[in-house]
Amino acid sequence: SITIENEKVYCDGNYIYPRFAPVSGVQSTEWLGEGEGRPLSIKRIESERIQVEEYLEDWHAVVAAYDVDLVEKITLQDLPIENSERLDLPIDGVLIGVDEIYIDGQPLNWTGFGFQHITLPERTTGLVNAAIRVFNPIKVAYRTMDMKTEGTERAMMPLEAGEVEFTVPGRILMGEGDILTLLTTTVRNGQYVPFREGPSDRLSYAPVSRILNCFSKETDQHGREHLREYTVGKDLIPESSERVRWLIPKPRTGYTIMYEYHPSFRIQSDTTVSGAMDRTLPRIYKAKAASSYNPR
Repeated sequence: SITIENEKVYCDGNYIYPRFAPVSGVQSTEWLGEGEGRPLSIKRIESERIQVEEYLEDWHAVVAAYDVDLVEKITLQDLPIENSERLDLPIDGVLIGVDEIYIDGQPLNWTGFGFQHITLPERTTGLVNAAIRVFNPIKVAYRTMDMKTEGTERAMMPLEAGEVEFTVPGRILMGEGDILTLLTTTVRNGQYVPFREGPSDRLSYAPVSRILNCFSKETDQHGREHLREYTVGKDLIPESSERVRWLIPKPRTGYTIMYEYHPSFRIQSDTTVSGAMDRTLPRIYKAKAASSYNPR
């Protein structure tokens, strides 16, 4: 969890409404009057609001310090799926864990998951209930520090080398080796995947956002080579954030796949100047590109 300090919150009646959620704890709440401050009495803490004993008008000035869970456990019910291996989830955050899945009251197996979907072992139809864990992302600013390296087309960020500087809220503390993944930026990569036994293959960069295309080279009975294109969703699917699964026999000669992924970076050092170590001020970190948000 992280602590939000000295936030001016909206209030109405016996409730105050923090900007961030889900709220896991309250350190202090204070009503600011003319020349004085008065602590408020906490009655109950809910996910998106805090109930207090005092009655407040919406024009009252109230500040609060509270804790927010970055990981939230939620249960989704009656999610429709029709003849598909992919179960899309109506969530705003990032899926980081699946606790259990049921379809029509029966336990359901799964083979992997992405940021906002779960992959099932076979085509399925019905209504699904799922207990999952979701990560609530934070906002950061970044800039490229070394432009003398390979570019990444749209994102204009270093791909294999170079450094990136991140500015994050002061309440977020990071250490050397921590991984930071950009959720609103994608980078394109193409790679050749040699044939291996089994229906799934791990891709070089992750987490994968989407598969753009896939080809293999085949030789006909006359010895002439030609390219064969495969259809995403019919011939192959993203199984998880870092693996692709084939629904048909994999090409024995290997294949070339083009995909987009969310770039990740490994924190190298904290470069915040000593005079700006106040937790209310932004912190600056230097980072280098990493191939995946799961270091391996």
